[in-house]
Amino acid sequence: MQQDVRLYLVCCYDDTTQIRNFALHRIRSAKLTDFAAEESKGFDLRRYVDAGPFNYGRSEMVRLELIFTNKQTAVNLRETPFKRDQLIEELPDGTYKLTVDIEDSMPLKGWLAMWREKAGVISEKKTPLNKTSPSK
Repeated sequence: MQQDVRLYLVCCYDDTTQIRNFALHRIRSAKLTDFAAEESKGFDLRRYVDAGPFNYGRSEMVRLELIFTNKQTAVNLRETPFKRDQLIEELPDGTYKLTVDIEDSMPLKGWLAMWREKAGVISEKKTPLNKTSPSK
C-alpha cells in the first residue's frame, strides 16, 4: 500500500489471519525465506483500504500552512514529507513555513496534535480546497 511517499506492507504472519500493516521505512533488516508467500483467499486490498485502516481517501482536501520554529522538524519534513510537492521555506526571521495540499485526515490531526509543541508551531492555517480543482 502506498500513501504518497510512504510504503506499507499489508500482510498476515506467524500463521494468523490478523491483517497487519508494516511501514517499510521502519524495517531495519530482512532476509529471504525458502517458502512462498500465499495470497489470502477472498482478500481484496482495495476493499481493505476503503474500510479505513490508513484513514486514506475519506477527508476534505485543505491547503495546510504551518509556521514553526524547530529546525529539526524542517529537516524531518524534508526527509519524510507529507507529499512530494510540499514546500518548506526558511523565512527571514529564522522560522519555517510548510505549505502542502493534503487531506484533513485523522493521521494529519494526530501529527499536528503530537508535533504542535515539539515543532514550535506558531501559526496553523487550513484552507479548504475546491473539490473540482486539482490538488497539489
